[in-house]
Amino acid sequence: AEALGSGTAAFLRKPVGDNDRAAAKRFLAAGRDGLDLGNAQEALLSAEEAVRKDPNNPAAWGLKADALNALGRFSEAEAAAQRSVDLDPGNAKGLRALVWAQLHNRKAEEAAGNATKLIRLDPENAESFLLRAFAYELAGDRDRMLADLRTAAGMDPRFANHLARALAGLRLFDPEGDNSGLMGMLPPPPVRKIEIPWGLLGLLAFAGSAAFAAWRWRGEAEAFVRERLLPRRTVGAGLSVRTETPRPEEALLAGKYRLERVAGQGGMGKVWKAYDPALQRPVAVKEMSPAAVAKPQFRALYLKEARALAALPHPNLVEIFEVIETSAQIYLVMEWVSGRTLQQILAEKGALDLEAAKAVLSPVCEALAAAHARGVVHRDLKPANIMVAASGRVKLIDFGLARELGRAEPEGDGEAGGAAGVLTAARTRSLAGTPAYRPPEALQGLISPAFDVFSLGVCLYELLTRQLPFGPEGLTGENGKFVPASELVQGL
Repeated sequence: AEALGSGTAAFLRKPVGDNDRAAAKRFLAAGRDGLDLGNAQEALLSAEEAVRKDPNNPAAWGLKADALNALGRFSEAEAAAQRSVDLDPGNAKGLRALVWAQLHNRKAEEAAGNATKLIRLDPENAESFLLRAFAYELAGDRDRMLADLRTAAGMDPRFANHLARALAGLRLFDPEGDNSGLMGMLPPPPVRKIEIPWGLLGLLAFAGSAAFAAWRWRGEAEAFVRERLLPRRTVGAGLSVRTETPRPEEALLAGKYRLERVAGQGGMGKVWKAYDPALQRPVAVKEMSPAAVAKPQFRALYLKEARALAALPHPNLVEIFEVIETSAQIYLVMEWVSGRTLQQILAEKGALDLEAAKAVLSPVCEALAAAHARGVVHRDLKPANIMVAASGRVKLIDFGLARELGRAEPEGDGEAGGAAGVLTAARTRSLAGTPAYRPPEALQGLISPAFDVFSLGVCLYELLTRQLPFGPEGLTGENGKFVPASELVQGL
């Protein structure tokens, strides 16, 4: 292996002519083809030629590391990957090869640190969280391992059984074992043999098969949404280095979260993109507006609904990690979701066909059903509040937590109803929702699960026709008619 230092990229670079640089690119392409076809030895020979022609090319060193990893020569792979990263610290492929080699070389701390760099390059890449989970497993840090596995499984359904096997106490990464299939889907953990009555066994088998079918359907649906609605990306492409200036440690919110930038702002407050240094992941922090937080009745309702949502785990709802209450402010710490809203997708792609519309709204229906069962009403369902994450998973965002509180006081039993004691069938003096999507009863301040169902119908109509059924002002007494979607879309 080449003797490698940890100097800067400028120090490592050597003069290379245009002809050698072009030749290196040809060897690099041939090596990638060889690796894709499973010929690691051929890929290594091509990579070595590419390095010989252009030792300044980080991709050539990265290819060499990948080939050496595939051949099980992990010490040499680590050296080559380190050279790739030294030449280009933002090189995700080189970092990934470096982490894989360091895991096999039992360098848990170094692997975890480099996996964290990968996560900072692309916080939506589930594989990076999975790699760091392996490093934490190697270090014996079970809590952090499980936290990263939960994040990875939430981003990509392929990794659900990694989490299940870890929770069952099974080892995932073995430095001495065959880990070639570890980055793909694993089988579920084996069921322990216990005595179960035959009748109960049949019920469990039915429930298990139904759950597996639902899980498989969800994975297939997310893949369909990802392929149909999101732009294509290649592995390692589209990565950007984290550029936000970190705040000093004393600026950590509640001693835990570093607020980095305002990601959105509205009448009820603002949403920060933040960072959790302990779990090393991005989070969203929703900050209530000073005008709203100053009113005790609104503050209490906001907290009650936030806690109800926090107790409502669902794969298509944004998870609330923590509610932070101070004398002057209320903060909701939530899952950070990167992706595109349906509003953005409609603007980019135009109307969707029926299959795509069903695929993206079916998980919204599931999320709403779960919320309604707990007495939680969204109150502002629209394409701008439906997010399609990079993994293809659909997330319902921005629940109407005490929405429009600055406009009016709640009237009567505004907090009544629902298992969670939050707003279900209630009457308020404020108008919830966005005019184009809210039902006529909203004009009387009446809010119930039917509010969301009406909004869902408007969303479906808009996805299929690219039009609003009642225009931007919504349904009123004067415009109760609309053109059926089947008359606007041929073959619907």
